[in-house]
Amino acid sequence: MPSVESEIEEALRGGDERKAMQLCEELHPADAAAVFESLDDRERGRFAEYISNEAISLIVSFLPPAEAVDLLNNLKGHDQSEILNDLPDDVMVDLLQEFEPAERQAYFLKLTDHKKAIAKSLLQFPEESAGGRMTTAMATVRADMTVREAIDALAEIREETELLARIYVVDDERHILGKIRLRDLTFNPVDMRVDEFMEDEQIAINANADQEEAALMMTKYDLVALPVIDDDNRLLGIITYDDALEIQEEESTEDIQMAAAISGSQEEEGYLRSPIVTQFNRRFAWVFFLAVLAILSG
Repeated sequence: MPSVESEIEEALRGGDERKAMQLCEELHPADAAAVFESLDDRERGRFAEYISNEAISLIVSFLPPAEAVDLLNNLKGHDQSEILNDLPDDVMVDLLQEFEPAERQAYFLKLTDHKKAIAKSLLQFPEESAGGRMTTAMATVRADMTVREAIDALAEIREETELLARIYVVDDERHILGKIRLRDLTFNPVDMRVDEFMEDEQIAINANADQEEAALMMTKYDLVALPVIDDDNRLLGIITYDDALEIQEEESTEDIQMAAAISGSQEEEGYLRSPIVTQFNRRFAWVFFLAVLAILSG
């Protein structure tokens, strides 16, 4: 029995628009992203025609940044502004960092004022730092709130918050005082104050720390989310568990590339997108040495 992905490819190549659209709507965004990556340039454009702006925003979150940039650059008949503004903050910033400066400015202008402020705050940190990987879509409450007040406050931001499994208790200057869970609010009396049942939160990482350090901390302490703070210990954002997995994958890939002498410098675009001359200069000495060694061995 053919997979849904292969059925979509067949429908696209056969020009069966109705079937392609129906199949696309049934796909999980991760599967849709995998289908998109398997298509050629012409088929990718047609694939994007059959899905909504909301679906494209979800798919972009599952694509490698370079592929996501290609998708956004080649969209026709879609509202790029709507797609960008629907993206999670960290995904949006990752994409902006991938664009060339001129393109980055053009896409930046498509953001709402709220998203522009978020992008500015996140783009000030290096791409591979904890601050560069964090999201500001987090849940916070004050210590003097009652359970009822905390629930009402969270209800107002529920659509903007990426993770409600961890809710941070902060003061007026956003210093972390502790943390609570959503179930704590569910099972405690509505008139109980948050500071009566909150837990201490001692684990956090500075925004300028390396992203790999953040991933290691999350693994070591088995964290769902890691708070990111500035030099004055004020809460700036969080790194979520899915971001930690991505960081670990990137770091492992980089280690393998370095071992194989195919990694690029930080300023370059990566192995597959680097110029042939760059790859030749990087590997020629090793290949020549191994060739001489093989001749001598023979």
